[in-house]
Amino acid sequence: MENLVSRWQWSAIAHLISEEARLQLLDESAIVPMLRIFYANSQAAQRYVPHPYPNRITLFRATEQPDRIGQNLTLGWGQLTKDVQIYHIPGNHLSMLKQPHVQTLAQQLQQCLSQKTGVTESLSDPPCLC
Repeated sequence: MENLVSRWQWSAIAHLISEEARLQLLDESAIVPMLRIFYANSQAAQRYVPHPYPNRITLFRATEQPDRIGQNLTLGWGQLTKDVQIYHIPGNHLSMLKQPHVQTLAQQLQQCLSQKTGVTESLSDPPCLC
């Protein structure tokens, strides 16, 4: 079964790469490094064994989730700790890191950090390091 999933993943990746190349969204020189990174990440994920964590976990959860994981509010982190603080960020796993959603992520991250540290500096007004 695992081999079938792996074949399906590689097939899906090949399809995405060919579509991106056809639409000229992907530079051909980037394909091999991207595949190496994907392969290394998939190997690491297959070998990783998570352990319980005694403290709070802060989860920045994208509001757009694939159907297979959309129902699990903590995305599995609730199995590793009793306390999961969830911040909902517009977009999906990738788009939440781009404009305009990254602004919401930055605000939520700032709020999370200020609760922890008591510092309430604005991210739009970085401190002067002169």
